[in-house]
Amino acid sequence: MNIKVIGFFKIAKIIIYDCVNLNFAEMKHLSDTIVMFPQRCLSKCKNVYQGEIISRVLSNRQCAIKFPQEADQSNNEVKILEKLATHTHVVSLIQSGVVDSIFNERFLVLELCCKDNLNQYLTNTSYNLQRSLRYCIQIIEGMKYIHDKSIIHKDLKPSNILLTLDLQRVKIADFGISQVIKSKRSMVFCEYRFGTVGYRPPESFGNSYISLKSDNFSLGALFHYIMSYGKSSFGTEPDLRDSNIIKGNVRIANLLVPNPNTFSHLLKLMMSKERRYRPTIWQIEDHPCWRLEEHECEFDYGCMDEIDDSSDETAHSPQVEVVDPIDGFAILSKMLEILEQEEERIHKKKDMKLVSSAEILTERMKRKIQDPVEDGPWTSVYEGDAKNQELVERDWREGGSRTSGSRPSKRFRTQRQPAKESDAKEILRRYRKKGKVETYFGTRGNEVGQMNGPYGISSTASDDIVVADTHNHRIQIFDVNGQVKGNFGSYGSAKGQFDRVIDVCVTSQGWIVASDYGNNRIQIFDERGKFVRMFGSEGSGDGKLSEPVGVATDGKGLIYVCDKGNQRVQVFSEVGDFVRKFPESEKRSQTPYFLSVTSNGRLVVSDRFIPRVDVFDPHGRHLLQVGLNESEFNGPRGVATDEHGNIIVCDSGNHRVQVFTSDGSFVSCFGGLGSGPEQMNGPVGVCVLSDGEIAVSDRVNDRVQIF
Repeated sequence: MNIKVIGFFKIAKIIIYDCVNLNFAEMKHLSDTIVMFPQRCLSKCKNVYQGEIISRVLSNRQCAIKFPQEADQSNNEVKILEKLATHTHVVSLIQSGVVDSIFNERFLVLELCCKDNLNQYLTNTSYNLQRSLRYCIQIIEGMKYIHDKSIIHKDLKPSNILLTLDLQRVKIADFGISQVIKSKRSMVFCEYRFGTVGYRPPESFGNSYISLKSDNFSLGALFHYIMSYGKSSFGTEPDLRDSNIIKGNVRIANLLVPNPNTFSHLLKLMMSKERRYRPTIWQIEDHPCWRLEEHECEFDYGCMDEIDDSSDETAHSPQVEVVDPIDGFAILSKMLEILEQEEERIHKKKDMKLVSSAEILTERMKRKIQDPVEDGPWTSVYEGDAKNQELVERDWREGGSRTSGSRPSKRFRTQRQPAKESDAKEILRRYRKKGKVETYFGTRGNEVGQMNGPYGISSTASDDIVVADTHNHRIQIFDVNGQVKGNFGSYGSAKGQFDRVIDVCVTSQGWIVASDYGNNRIQIFDERGKFVRMFGSEGSGDGKLSEPVGVATDGKGLIYVCDKGNQRVQVFSEVGDFVRKFPESEKRSQTPYFLSVTSNGRLVVSDRFIPRVDVFDPHGRHLLQVGLNESEFNGPRGVATDEHGNIIVCDSGNHRVQVFTSDGSFVSCFGGLGSGPEQMNGPVGVCVLSDGEIAVSDRVNDRVQIF
């Protein structure tokens, strides 16, 4: 057929379509085949409209046309939807394009769903148990498919769950901020807040690792909303919901089901404050609460009383850790988590012999008691009779009721001996043998001696360890055995209070310098924790600070501060006077994060966004770079240097510590993902003790380990 004839029929069809179906003023052509109806808006945000795909061969197809509000989100959503392809319970991408003459922006053509999302639908209809269960099961099916593709949705909530036109199926939508990870077990570091109030997980508030289980927290809040018919599990006041999420105040109530205890069990697991206690999406699917035949009994929704969780100790605890005997589900979840961590560790160290966790711990404890430490930095002196000594050692080997890995203080006193050799070659030889933990202490909590996301650490002249207990908004001081010697600070903006203390360092006179992140200032305390002075305030001028993180001192009266928000390092005197800033002419670090000063005045700086560590001279001139790509570093954080200039780096994303010489040559590394002894999960802070031992703050495991 003649091309002109084809063109004529195409134009004629469009004209007929326009005349018969709608007025010209009510439609806009985004392309030859895509028509949008601006008067038929499908979302409150005014960025989704009804449209049609015009076909010369097939019948016209209704569609939804979305204009993402952010350009980067539109590109990301297209990539995610193309990766997901087609699934019954995931909204499908038909095509995408760019409109220059009308909107000058990208549009997405999606399958058309009901105008009311799940949130609006539940608000406008009466409760139906079977329908609610069916929707939840379908959401699980969709999330299984999404997680199987190693995608984190990051914004699960009722308004992002759409319904088909017949209201029989759900469609998971809005992948603008979703993220693809390497594998289903991977974790990625997230620097910025994401999600929606009342549904975002605790780790979504920035500077934390996220995984597929982050979605499962939001999924638990979503299921509670559905099964309680519109009630939030984090309070009735929207302004307080984020605070309750951070504190772990989960309230399971008003569940409109015949067996609320079974549902409550699952939801508490899903909304555990600690990610490791949450079940995977496949474990969620296997929970008995989804068996539809168990819910076919009659149920009076009108007389449903609120579930009283007042007797449940985990209902309002800061850490929601639930162990319930129902089908052994919680126990299975934890066992699987341990196995996953062990498998990950073995994968990284293929030459290691596979043994059980109990055997590993027993052997390490035996080795710690029976074998002297090489070069003799530790000597155990017993102060009781031989019979009691045997009982104490046996109790310690078998674990006992302890919260740290140090020796029982009532039976042993530990004497620190100087290293026999101190030359540079001997230090490097000892670094190459690092990896055996000498002491570890700390557990999750806010009591004295407990920690909540510790970041920076430093050591005093007497080898006491100063810890920035970040999310408890305080500083704690421990001896090398893990015994608490002091703590100070609380949440607030007054003198001596903190809004997330990120890093600490100790001056030559023993004073403690702390970066007060949320208050944009530096505070200084004496060795007893008494407030001395503070300096800095929010701003971008000289001496002003924006989100200060790493701090260090050169032992000569100067304090170096990583001014993260202003992307620079500033130098102050000990009284808080501005001295200088760098880098100025040669800006090597995109965002300096942590730093350390060597004995000859060189500055070692880790970068938050670029996987490397830079070394500068005292005037800020770049000297060398440690780490060239992600194969060497993945999110380097805390850095430390010893008396010989060797560089120790917390390779946080790889869950290990790496050691380099002063010229950047690799020496050794130790650690690995996990929660057992000698394993780490997101290490942040590091410092070197007087005899060469390395102390590391294990942020996710809420502890400090000494190697």
